Amino acid sequence: ERRENWVGARIAYQHALDLLPTYMEAALALGDLLRRVESPASAVDLLVDVLLAEPWDLDALLLLARALLDDGRPERALEALDRLLKFDPDHQGSLFHKGVALARTRRYAEAVRAWERVVQVDAAGPFAQAARIHARSARDLDSPRCLGSLSWSRAGR
Repeated sequence: ERRENWVGARIAYQHALDLLPTYMEAALALGDLLRRVESPASAVDLLVDVLLAEPWDLDALLLLARALLDDGRPERALEALDRLLKFDPDHQGSLFHKGVALARTRRYAEAVRAWERVVQVDAAGPFAQAARIHARSARDLDSPRCLGSLSWSRAGR
């Protein structure tokens, strides 16, 4: 039943965009649906087109970054997040996902700084608790003891 709902939503959003290609809410909803359910790569393609029409749409930039992360392209996600953060340096969602992208590229110290910034911006905000947990885990990964054991375990393979 859920699959049928997703398919119906996809058809509805696509139909809305066919009728009015500049309908940004439908484009973003379709991009998020594609990212979550169908294919992050399809979401990336759609969101790149959205950003060609509206290059400074911050919601589209964040959604593009999340789709790129889901598609296994953290370096490209960082580019989108950095672009967004130029316009809103305190955007918690962007700071949080920047931490995720940095951690996926094994830049743990930078990831910790991004997550600490999330908490600094709003300690009670929606991303703060997750940022604290991620920062604690990344600090452990960045410790010399952990990095040494990772190197040793990889050497044994």
